[in-house]
Amino acid sequence: MCDKKRRGAVLAVFLFALYIYVFLLTEFTVNTRCCRVLGCSSVVVVFAIGTICTAAGYICFYLSRRFVFDEGRRRLLLSVSAAAYLCVTIVFMFFTASAAFIAAAFSALLLFGYIGGFTHYAVSLFLFGTNCSGKVIGLSVAAATVLQFIVQNLFVSYKALFAGTALSILAILYLAMKPVRDWMLENPLPYSVKSAVTAKGFILPVCAVAVMSMSFGLGYGIVTQLHACGIVNIASHLRLYYALGVMIAGVIADIRGRRFLPLCTLCILVLSSTAMLFIDGTNTAASGGYVRVMYIFAGFYVMYLTVSFIDLAPISAVPDLWAGVGRIVCGIFIGITAAVSNPLFEAIGHQNIAIIGVCLSLAVLLLLAVEGGLNLHTVKPEPEKDRMSEFIGRYAFTPHEAEILAILLESEATNKDIARELYISTRVLERYITVIYEKTGAETRVGLVNLYYGKKAVPQPAAEPERSYNKQHQAVTKAERDHKDNKKEEKPDTYKPEPKSEKSSPPAVLHVLPAEKASLAAERYSLTRRETEILGCLYLGKTNEQIAAELVISENTVKFHVKNLMKKLSVTSRGEIRKMMDKL
Repeated sequence: MCDKKRRGAVLAVFLFALYIYVFLLTEFTVNTRCCRVLGCSSVVVVFAIGTICTAAGYICFYLSRRFVFDEGRRRLLLSVSAAAYLCVTIVFMFFTASAAFIAAAFSALLLFGYIGGFTHYAVSLFLFGTNCSGKVIGLSVAAATVLQFIVQNLFVSYKALFAGTALSILAILYLAMKPVRDWMLENPLPYSVKSAVTAKGFILPVCAVAVMSMSFGLGYGIVTQLHACGIVNIASHLRLYYALGVMIAGVIADIRGRRFLPLCTLCILVLSSTAMLFIDGTNTAASGGYVRVMYIFAGFYVMYLTVSFIDLAPISAVPDLWAGVGRIVCGIFIGITAAVSNPLFEAIGHQNIAIIGVCLSLAVLLLLAVEGGLNLHTVKPEPEKDRMSEFIGRYAFTPHEAEILAILLESEATNKDIARELYISTRVLERYITVIYEKTGAETRVGLVNLYYGKKAVPQPAAEPERSYNKQHQAVTKAERDHKDNKKEEKPDTYKPEPKSEKSSPPAVLHVLPAEKASLAAERYSLTRRETEILGCLYLGKTNEQIAAELVISENTVKFHVKNLMKKLSVTSRGEIRKMMDKL
């Protein structure tokens, strides 16, 4: 493992462990205080609503990123959320008024859900491209669980609990203020040009986690009530079985690319559902036996819902939401199921509860079978046909880096021109170029071009436009030599902005650009693949905004390619482009 990935894994361990530690302390403290302020009969209801509030906090994190784009404001928003969390924590820990306790407890869980959304999102970035995310998550959760067990059993003072919580929150903020690369920026994670998560890959894991959450919530709601009544103590040494379960699940998760984790989770789920037969409201030993099995399953369950979505977040269209989807789903369904678990338990008894749990396990079995999670044979991925996508995926380029990479490969422009067209400073552009060179091992643009078109590139089937790529390759190589020898003279900018009326009013009748004309134009004018695609869009009369949405690139990148395209075609407006293409 390289130094950057090792550093990312270490940061992920600390960040996730701090998050889990504070989350467990908050959840247990809310339940304990609820017994004293509202009475033991209200514990499960408060717990159920609290888990839903936590899920809502994850959603709030995603929504905030849709409306706040400035890096400084995003950090400020996270800091304000953390400060507000500490303030409301003081209220529910030390105030005895019922209304104040309820408002503060739910607000604390909501705010901490927001912090949890940041944590999962950052950890998905830290662990992307590593093969040890299962062990990292397992170690983090286990360490946090052991620490929480020690604190709650040795430091019973609420002042000590608050001090530990405050220090952990400050540590999380410290890591947030020193992010890896540009995670605070828009779309920073290295996913491909289009989302690699299919509808099946989205729906089935969500449904599997939802059904597992219902099974877990059914048992955990009953156990929470037994804990409130003093029949079992889930904060005692029984809690350590959770640490054991998540550590074992973390090791299994990293074997053969997650192949064994779904099957093992399903087996433990069946065992946990069957163990519901031992739940007894009067027998402490029998209920304690169930708690042991339930906690071991909780370790596998948490591992499954965490790594499944953290793995997929970087290659999804909305990584900041997808990283926390597991927690969102489990919070909602655990809350709903836990709220009805005790009335259901009193109405039908533990035997029928066990039958319901087994039925839910069969539903999970069906979902995993359809998803392919029970297939233990490693499937080799099909070779990527698109050279650029394969190149981006191989070196884990972020979208910002991928856009600049495409411009470096396809354009003769200087760094100053590229920075001006992308509305960034030359220094920022040079920083991105340096990162691209570090990832690929190239030392110059010539080396980068040779690497992209060289022996390591994925072979493509022969096609007509390929000759234009070779010409462009030669042009970029020659331009780089001219840069190196200080012999290249910049050509005057002949691009003239088109009238607004022509940009906003496309022609009434639009024609699709034939493939033959596209190939002919690409060969005659030495157009790159991207320029050929944009040429077709311009022929259809599409605006820059529409082209950017269709090709999944930024509007600034579209403007840059349109300008170069007009220079190559020696035209000054989009109307001239359509007339020229009609004459081909």
